[in-house]
Amino acid sequence: MDKYVIIGLGVFGRALAENLIQKGTEVIVIDKSMDLIEEMRDLVTYAVCMDSTDEKALDTIGLKDVDVGIVCIGEDFEANLLTSVLLKQKGVKRVISRASGPLHIKILKAVGIHQIITPGVEAAEKLAYSLVHKSLLDISYISETTAAAKISIPPSFAGKTLGKLNLRARFGINVVAIHRMIEKMEKDGVVLHEKVVSNIPGADTVIEANDILVVIGETQDLDKVMKSL
Repeated sequence: MDKYVIIGLGVFGRALAENLIQKGTEVIVIDKSMDLIEEMRDLVTYAVCMDSTDEKALDTIGLKDVDVGIVCIGEDFEANLLTSVLLKQKGVKRVISRASGPLHIKILKAVGIHQIITPGVEAAEKLAYSLVHKSLLDISYISETTAAAKISIPPSFAGKTLGKLNLRARFGINVVAIHRMIEKMEKDGVVLHEKVVSNIPGADTVIEANDILVVIGETQDLDKVMKSL
């Protein structure tokens, strides 16, 4: 089970923590506000009130064991930046940081942050999904219970037809499109890669290695198929 630390409990940070906990992960939350920590204490694995820019304080929570650190501090970019850099220095395997504008994105990229996100509750839901389900490339919520998702296929899918995979009967999801990269030889001999989209593929469509499936279904059914990949 992956271990996450979320720093900053604004709307985005709380939404992300709640989504990750619902998916059965281990979540540590950090914030300077004791009131916010008390609100989350019974919901997460561990909640601690501290200044995340305090290097000695960060040393007390065992960051070397953390797989992903997400810095959700929004109003104080200096604190966001310093915290992000400290997480990298302390050995957190993957650091994700929130940015509020183009300049913040540019600075975070310059210091080598692995992934940069923009705020919003739906963005928090998407991030939680992508962290827990490694094969998920993107997800868009159609309603409270239904979503469309792009997923990368496991090697076991290659060479099989959609009918053979029978994803609708097994998981309750529908494949509505397939994205496939094909090689195209130019006249000068240069090989280009071109994306081809097959909409509403039939049961006899054969899945190829590296295909991306676009699927629609209930979120609980999408969870099931993601866990099986």
